[in-house]
Amino acid sequence: MAPEAIVQLVDGGEEEEAQRKVVVVQQHLDDNIMSTILSKLPSEPAHRFAVVSKSSGALLRQPAFLQNHLSSRRSLVQLLKDDELPSMVAIQPKDHQRPGGYVHLTIVNNANPTNPVSLHLPVHHAYQHLIAEHAPAASPAEGELATFLMRTIPKLDASFVASDGPMLLARNPTRSYFVCYPAANRWIALPPPPAGDTVAAGFRYVVVDAASGTISFMVVLVAPDHVATFSSKTGEWGVKEHGAHEDVMAFGAWGPGIRAGNSIYWQSAAGDARARVLCFDVARGGRVSAFREPPLADGGTKRVGRSLGSASGRLRLCAFDVRDNDPGNVQLHAVEGVHGVFFLDDGDAGTWRRAHEVVVRDDISVTFFGVPHGAEVPVDFTGASGSSIIVNKNQVLFRRDLEGGNKVRLFDLNKQYDPRMARLYNNLDMFPLF
Repeated sequence: MAPEAIVQLVDGGEEEEAQRKVVVVQQHLDDNIMSTILSKLPSEPAHRFAVVSKSSGALLRQPAFLQNHLSSRRSLVQLLKDDELPSMVAIQPKDHQRPGGYVHLTIVNNANPTNPVSLHLPVHHAYQHLIAEHAPAASPAEGELATFLMRTIPKLDASFVASDGPMLLARNPTRSYFVCYPAANRWIALPPPPAGDTVAAGFRYVVVDAASGTISFMVVLVAPDHVATFSSKTGEWGVKEHGAHEDVMAFGAWGPGIRAGNSIYWQSAAGDARARVLCFDVARGGRVSAFREPPLADGGTKRVGRSLGSASGRLRLCAFDVRDNDPGNVQLHAVEGVHGVFFLDDGDAGTWRRAHEVVVRDDISVTFFGVPHGAEVPVDFTGASGSSIIVNKNQVLFRRDLEGGNKVRLFDLNKQYDPRMARLYNNLDMFPLF
């Protein structure tokens, strides 16, 4: 590979110097050492280097690169040691017009809601008509997290589909997958996955060496008849039939991948009697199965909100049920709402334990047709606090305490955006940011 071909990919500055050094030494070092050197580069120049030829691209599929690149800036080990909770969360609209593509993100200060995040993230050009003329322009990116959110993820044209701790899995419309560490503005583009429709995507990582921060990760793509797994230990995709076609296809679309313990979980879009949780069990050799969600609260007549997440490394499901003492009333009338927080029993997959129940009577009503007004729809995510949940009430996000029942306003989508833009968030997913 000619050095000139590499240097032409970048325009001066520190990147050019780093690229020149890599090219100078590549003829004298094996692929493993070269991959280690590339892992020290910022993600964008490292991936520019990889597109020059097949041989250079193979360097980014070596375990030395895959297991060192993401953790080379900020220690993932320290986050685990401190049991750190996410200081911010990203809410992402669910949009079926651009499956897998970037649409928009809103960042919420979870730790200190009185100090809102000042980042105004770009909107995909297909949705520019939703932005009011007085809306603030995208502010300059400062810091690695800001750069990742404002420049990197829109440039990749990707949306988040799974998370584990501070790392996220993203996908773009061409079925390219990226393992991302937003706090360091680091990302890895995975090789193309095997052919087949993916109905659920998940991700997990473990720390291999605490001293160096080396990690090992796995990406899981569930298709109707098989499951494809990518391992950073091999740099390759593996495929095997899962034998759970009926479970995978019978319950509608699946939500973001949630890692808890040795498994990855997904929640079905269907919230009626078909509501299920899909499980990929790493400890059982990648066994795929589905099981029912927890039952309604005592006296509950309808479940109007549900969300899957994890707290303290355990899978939890947050549900909001309605108790209607006058179900025959055709007029708009007040009802009770019940927040139920359930944890999956460690010893028996599919068995739920109710950990909290909070009764809500704050301006909640239904009509004869069961249409709720003022419901607090839970929005959970991987690595959430075990003492509280986040809920969405009429496009306003609150954090509700599970012990005292008090709630704190986090973010008002109606005030932040034009009504058309706010409606883009009628359905949303939430992901942690550290």
